Amino acid sequence: MIPKEMQGIYNCLVPAITVFCEAQLDARYLEKCLAALEKLCRKRPSPLLSGNLNTWAAGIVYFVCAQNDRFVRGCKNRLDAAEVAGFFDLSVNTASTKASQIRKMFRVKTYNERCWSFDDGSDDP
Repeated sequence: MIPKEMQGIYNCLVPAITVFCEAQLDARYLEKCLAALEKLCRKRPSPLLSGNLNTWAAGIVYFVCAQNDRFVRGCKNRLDAAEVAGFFDLSVNTASTKASQIRKMFRVKTYNERCWSFDDGSDDP
């Protein structure tokens, strides 16, 4: 459930995240990205209230991709981090930094943490 005061920001971020996931990833990634967006909307105060929304969208996608090893060389479904950043018209460093902030906010200690990765191992390198 999205808090009423965050609904506008949520509605602004969903289309960009959806377009990227549908073009480059799949419905599973979209589901994880939207779950991360919802969690950020529910934080009090929401970090989405400050900063560039495009940067948040890129950070969310980058975070989910990194948690699922999509940037690892040799991964059968490898995605270049520059593709994520470029889609949102950002540098890789900016997208990566925002993803790192999200990891810290969610207290994610390891990559492939169960909540943010896929259990079936279909994206393993």
